[in-house]
Amino acid sequence: IRIEKDAESWSFTLKAEDFSIGSLRTPTVETKLEEGDDPDAPFLEKVFLMEKCLSHLDAVYAAFLDIRFGTAWGEEVQAFRTWVARGE
Repeated sequence: IRIEKDAESWSFTLKAEDFSIGSLRTPTVETKLEEGDDPDAPFLEKVFLMEKCLSHLDAVYAAFLDIRFGTAWGEEVQAFRTWVARGE
């Protein structure tokens, strides 16, 4: 799966059985430090990017759940079946 937001991009695998995330790749973090920079800055930036990815993924799950438990679910299923039947 690939999520792109603004100029950032994340990629990861998602297991359908339990929605666990693997192989998470975040946007590149600058590791070159200048004098006086916090030596933990690259690590903290990486953690921030991982949390940001999870936030985007939470938004996708929330949108799915709104559709799944909403009144339009039957229409969504039928549209999906039509799409699969056409082989697109």
